[in-house]
Amino acid sequence: MKPLESMLLQMKPLGLYDLGKDGSLVRAELSACADALQLAYDGLLELEREAYFASAQDWGFSGKCAWLGIADGGEHRRTAGLALLRIRPDSFTRADFLQAAEALGLGGPLYECFAQRQVLLCPSVPPDDREFAARMLRRLLPAHLTVRADLRGKDASWAALDAQAQNWTQYDAQAETWGEREKDVVFF
Repeated sequence: MKPLESMLLQMKPLGLYDLGKDGSLVRAELSACADALQLAYDGLLELEREAYFASAQDWGFSGKCAWLGIADGGEHRRTAGLALLRIRPDSFTRADFLQAAEALGLGGPLYECFAQRQVLLCPSVPPDDREFAARMLRRLLPAHLTVRADLRGKDASWAALDAQAQNWTQYDAQAETWGEREKDVVFF
């Protein structure tokens, strides 16, 4: 409800003023007060909206992204920020990590290699910004894990290589080393 409507509604039962006339002095004073209150009300609504990461849209969102270190995250800034803000001392389970990876657009299988004490994440779709994705994964994972993230997407699978119908001689002719081929495999 607008401030003027609220003030008129509160003063009408008193019966002291004739608030029905548009040109009355009392209504003009109330209207002037209502305009000032409306500015304050709008400011408070904006402050409330920008105070929370989930609803922030302008200066609150960009400030929180800078504070979280995700200002360069593009379209994944909100999901990355929500994933970072959701971290609690007990939120380092396999399911929590998969949920965070999915929110960042890195959904796919996660393999646990117990003998090597390593986790292998293979997103089904390569991320648009691999550097940002790798940085976010480093922040979301527990420090005691060694992680290998294959950010090439489905193109990294043997099935994808077989589908190209090239033999090893043709692969060798490309003069590409395994290191160049695996440039998007990140260790941390």
